[in-house]
Amino acid sequence: MKIVAARLRERVIESRLADWPRIVPSRHRATPASAGFGSSRFSSPLGSFRVLYAADDFPTAFAEAVVRDRFEGKARRFLYRPHLEQLCMTSISSSRELALLDLRDATAYEVGIDTDAKGARAHTAGQALSEAVHAEMNDIDGIVFDSRLTTGACVAIYDRAFLALSGTPPVALLRAVLLPAELVRLDITVRRKRGYARPCCSQLVQRPWPRSQPLPPEAQPLSCPRRRQRDPRSAVSGRQRQRRRPLARRRRPRAVETLDSLTTDICFGGRALRTAWITLGSSGMVTKMVWPVEGLRLVF
Repeated sequence: MKIVAARLRERVIESRLADWPRIVPSRHRATPASAGFGSSRFSSPLGSFRVLYAADDFPTAFAEAVVRDRFEGKARRFLYRPHLEQLCMTSISSSRELALLDLRDATAYEVGIDTDAKGARAHTAGQALSEAVHAEMNDIDGIVFDSRLTTGACVAIYDRAFLALSGTPPVALLRAVLLPAELVRLDITVRRKRGYARPCCSQLVQRPWPRSQPLPPEAQPLSCPRRRQRDPRSAVSGRQRQRRRPLARRRRPRAVETLDSLTTDICFGGRALRTAWITLGSSGMVTKMVWPVEGLRLVF
C-alpha cells in the first residue's frame, strides 16, 4: 500500500496509556505487556514485527477479544465456561508519551487511505497499511483506531515500544468485576458446557399464582425463558413429586455460579422457599434467582 507520509504525520498524536484493558489467553499471563506473532488487523503479513492490542474500556475489550461476530443472526446468546476460563485480563499503561497514528473518526477518508484498513471485517487492507507505516515512519509507536464493533477506542502498539509498556497482574476473566454487568447488558448466558444452561438471573420474571390452587408442573414462582421446562405429561407438582421420593433419591443442592469473586450472603423466600436473594460483594449488587431446592427459613 502506498501512503503519503507527510499527510499521515499531521494525524500523529502524543498520548500516554493509563489502565487500558486487555484480554489475553491465560497461557500468556506471565507476559501481560508483550505479544507474539499472529494474524490480526494491523499485524505484519510478513512477520516482520509484533503488535499488542488494548482498548479504552472493558466493553470494547470484551467485544474485540471474546464476542466478535459470534452472535450475528442468533436469537439466543451463549458463552461457554471452558472458553472463558482460558482467558485473563490485565490493564496496560505506558511509562512515556507514545507517538500514535490517529485513525479515529473520518481520518482514513481525509488523508486518502483505504477505509477498509480500520473498519472492514477482513484484515488485508489494515495489514498492508500497518506494514507501510512501520517501514516508512520509524518514529511511530502504534495506531489508535475505532473499534468496528463498539466504536470505542483501541490501540495497536508496535513491538519497538514494548519496553515502555507495563501490565497489571492478570486476573481470570471470570473474576473481572465488570463482567457480570456486561453479560447482562448483552443478554448473554454463560453455560458450563454445550447442552447445559445455568439460571439466568437477569431475566427472572415474577409470575403470580393463587395460593388456594395447587401449583401445576409448568408453573413456577419465578420463571426464566432459558430454564429447562418440566415434562408437561407430569400430573403432580415438583414439590409433591419430591415428597414422594425416598430421602436418598431427592435432589441434592449443587453449586450455582454467580460470576462474582466475593459472594457473601444468601437468604430464601417465596413459595416453597425456592427464591434466593444473593449478595454480590465485588459488584455491589443483590441478585434474585430460582434456587434448585427448597431453602432454609430464617430463624429470626
